[in-house]
Amino acid sequence: MANFQEKNIENLKENDEILSFDEKTKTFQKTKIKKLAQQIHSNLYEIQFEKSKVIVTDDYPFYFEGKYYAILKNSKYVATSKLEIGNYVNTFDQNKIGKEKVISIKKLDLKEMTYTIIELEENELFLANNLLVKTEKLAVTEAAIK
Repeated sequence: MANFQEKNIENLKENDEILSFDEKTKTFQKTKIKKLAQQIHSNLYEIQFEKSKVIVTDDYPFYFEGKYYAILKNSKYVATSKLEIGNYVNTFDQNKIGKEKVISIKKLDLKEMTYTIIELEENELFLANNLLVKTEKLAVTEAAIK
């Protein structure tokens, strides 16, 4: 969140203020959430980083130094390269941009509700588990939008 407190994405609401990242100025800025979505997915993976672990969909766009990466190379939200073991993802660490290395990627055999931010008032990058990720402007049904 914009006040440096963490909050689970499923507890966020439209108009909540969070930190976003401006790719041009390379700075973090406060912005408000315009749209959120939730949907059940089965294309889930567990990614182990040096300091953290996340569960994401195979097309979830991570950011590293001007480029986007996802487990499966795609152009669904933005053109991404394939995220592989040994790649890095930008983080927010001690009030500055840092990086974390991908240690392992494991396909999960489960179906789970997932949550994402579709649109912010400013910028398209935000922090999820201290990792820089991109908004996912989805072509979803109204039922999937919170």
